[in-house]
Amino acid sequence: MNAGLSGSLGRMSPRERTLVVTLLISVLVLVVAGAVWFVRGKLKTKQDQLAKNRSTLAQIHKLAGPYLEKRAAAEALQERLKTNPDALSPDSPVANAAIKTKVRYRNSGDTDEPSSMNKVLQVTGDLKQRPLLQRPRGQTGPQIYRVDKEFQMRRGYVHVDDVFTFLGEVEALDNLVYVSRLELIRWTRDPDYLQIKTLEASTLRFEDEEKPE
Repeated sequence: MNAGLSGSLGRMSPRERTLVVTLLISVLVLVVAGAVWFVRGKLKTKQDQLAKNRSTLAQIHKLAGPYLEKRAAAEALQERLKTNPDALSPDSPVANAAIKTKVRYRNSGDTDEPSSMNKVLQVTGDLKQRPLLQRPRGQTGPQIYRVDKEFQMRRGYVHVDDVFTFLGEVEALDNLVYVSRLELIRWTRDPDYLQIKTLEASTLRFEDEEKPE
């Protein structure tokens, strides 16, 4: 091929050889330039994709921490619900707090009677349960129930400071029991004394599989 090309160039005039060589060089330059442009375009696309992937990865790393913390907190809460010792007796921790709370009690007159809160605050009514998630009839699955039990002070009044000391003891309990409803009545004869008309103690109960209705 080289001999044929040399022979062909040899039969040409100097001007023709110059034109042919120039044309060949131009074609070669165009081919090389096109190849370089194509490769650079591919490299640019890859670089853009890598930059996008790095940005996405950085965002994932940024969000992963809070997400994992929330997931761990949700799993810990679910485990607490499953092992809640007061799931069917939210009144028990409240009653224990009432035993420990000393109060100034008045039934009539102006004389305080020293007592403990459990002597004047009594459990009343039945245990009530209701699901937190309403499902279509027949659908099953895990369910969380709110469980309620009521207390009532049927007669007499307790000093307001002692009432709030008792409520503080209940709120400080490290469990899933809480006061969900509270109705207080001031004594008209002495506004420093209160009657707990209704106190509702509540907790949560987890059930792995709710039975269909």
